[in-house]
Amino acid sequence: MKLQKVTQQIQNYHYSDTDYLDLSSLELTTIPNEVFDLPNLRVLDLSNNLIARLPEKMEELKELGVLKLKNNQLTTLPDGFSKLQELYQLDLEDNQITEFPTCLSSLFNLQSLNLNHNQITLLPDFKERFNKLNSISFYKNNFSEFPPSLLQIQNLKSLDLGGNKLRNIPDFTGCLLHLCEISISNNQLTEVPNALAGLANLASLDLRHNQIAVIPEFISKFKKIFRLDLKNDDWYYNCVNLHGNPIPEELTLVVNDNIKMVRATIE
Repeated sequence: MKLQKVTQQIQNYHYSDTDYLDLSSLELTTIPNEVFDLPNLRVLDLSNNLIARLPEKMEELKELGVLKLKNNQLTTLPDGFSKLQELYQLDLEDNQITEFPTCLSSLFNLQSLNLNHNQITLLPDFKERFNKLNSISFYKNNFSEFPPSLLQIQNLKSLDLGGNKLRNIPDFTGCLLHLCEISISNNQLTEVPNALAGLANLASLDLRHNQIAVIPEFISKFKKIFRLDLKNDDWYYNCVNLHGNPIPEELTLVVNDNIKMVRATIE
């Protein structure tokens, strides 16, 4: 633990007008007690440390709005975490969480939740929860089935389920009507699910690196999609990206005048 750096960062916080405390990349194994003497703290960055457990005292940071815990060793969250009612952005990427922390369901102001690179396989019932959540990421977890609970988050605008083991997608009819972007890249889909056709506001569909061999005609009906990309390994907006799928080179799609099919790599 780089104690001198920790002390300096906390002192700097006391003598500044900021509400942001950066304790990232300091080899911390626990959160220093001095942090809990900062009741007005609103942004706390603890990324890239060695923290395996959060103390119950976390609930004392009642003004906390943004908490970054990326790349630690967490397996769960304390029950008192549910009292962080001002929290609207939470980053738990690159930890060792195997079960969705139930305490998160009580964070009614949460808008952005990042659980990429964990080991979650199931989600609880989200009914009447997460009314403000608009972005959730589960890239590289252990889902083999699409979690139906996600269909209950009606204000969701961005969803990432890439890097799992999905073979099928449920019907989206009447659900996720505000969804603008969805990534199902690096899964085991063999076709573009017809279930996606009802997502009227969809502007970005990432289907890279699956086993899709046919381009469905309904893609041309998305009003916010202007590009069908078969060659570029990147996630673009206003685009359906099918790079890395076994789509025959000669296959074409009858599209409207607004959609450009990209078959050459963009430098």
